[in-house]
Amino acid sequence: MRLEAKLKREWRFLRGLMRTLKRVKSIKPDSDNLICDDLETAIDTWRDSPAISFEGRTISYGEMDAIANRYAHWAKGQGITRGQTVALFMPNRLEYLPIWFGLSKVGSPPP
Repeated sequence: MRLEAKLKREWRFLRGLMRTLKRVKSIKPDSDNLICDDLETAIDTWRDSPAISFEGRTISYGEMDAIANRYAHWAKGQGITRGQTVALFMPNRLEYLPIWFGLSKVGSPPP
């Protein structure tokens, strides 16, 4: 990759990073609003709408919630409780976000 292309790529990354940091700056560490709460609201609002598309597969918000619930029940069955850390070691897959969401429902998000 030529230097000019590398610089453009890095500049685009830095602009995106700065936008993200600006958006999350106002979030307090002890905030009661969690991303899993926002996902629950999205599920209630757009249950039948597409939520995730990856490698030619698309699932709706309702399907994502169903997958998350299966993993939440699995985690409870394993005795996983709020505050415990669970390692989520897997390749990039459509199921990554729903699994993370399911674990966060029992209070044990992956690190």
